[in-house]
Amino acid sequence: MQSWRLSRNPNQIWIARSLEAAITTMDFNHNSPFINLFNWTVSLSHRATIQDSYITIHKLEHKIPMSEIKENYRKLNKDKSFCWMVSQCKVYNNRFTVGSKIINELPDKIHMWGAASQICMKSANQSRIINLGRNTRNNTHAIIKKCKFYFSFENSNCSDYITEKFPNAIINYAIPIVNGWRKSYQQKLPGSFIHVSDFASIADLTSHLRYLLSNETAYFEYFRWRQHYSASLFDLNEEYFLEPYCQVCQKLNTTLENRKRGQEKRETIDNLGTTFADLQKSVLT
Repeated sequence: MQSWRLSRNPNQIWIARSLEAAITTMDFNHNSPFINLFNWTVSLSHRATIQDSYITIHKLEHKIPMSEIKENYRKLNKDKSFCWMVSQCKVYNNRFTVGSKIINELPDKIHMWGAASQICMKSANQSRIINLGRNTRNNTHAIIKKCKFYFSFENSNCSDYITEKFPNAIINYAIPIVNGWRKSYQQKLPGSFIHVSDFASIADLTSHLRYLLSNETAYFEYFRWRQHYSASLFDLNEEYFLEPYCQVCQKLNTTLENRKRGQEKRETIDNLGTTFADLQKSVLT
């Protein structure tokens, strides 16, 4: 980026918003025009002024019987063991290396789709992949409804970076296999996911998956959270734009009131990149 400097009214509040990982869109370490330009941030990170999320969790008023959860699951008539939709090859972690090794040892073939499903998995045994094509992305939810496990692998391991991949599995009664920031998954829905870092090796992970496919009792333990909570995916249309702004409005009102009293403490962010760029390495290699 060229070394130009944006001008701004010091009385304005500037907000940087992103739902991408810090390492991709908020890595402004060497971009001097952004130094002390923004006052607040809206992102997936807990360090943001206002934290955003792709998933909304609701506490139920009454406990749901496990029998009802199993009935809802069986109505979907799932006929696919493993699924993965992947749209791009550019990543900032080892998801394709790890993913390929897992695919090669899975107890069943994996159904894949998306623009990058054929070109990113160079080290995967292609005979283990049933490719559903590039043009099935709009049918993602319909496909996941037929899947027992879904690879919710993120392209980065930045703190709190959990995208729609996780709730896509959750809302469609599939167990997400995840590779991201473990603490964030645990805080949102403990017991609902399988994390690659919980296993010492690929063999241990795939052995566990094989066990779950053969043991219904153990498999449904990953759905026990549904007895107490419901989950919904953020609507990327109107709700996506409006929900965080309610919190922005509240903070703006407070700021304006403090400004009138001469009590406003004006702060700016000198480096958006270092504010959010925590990285966690995957244990499996």
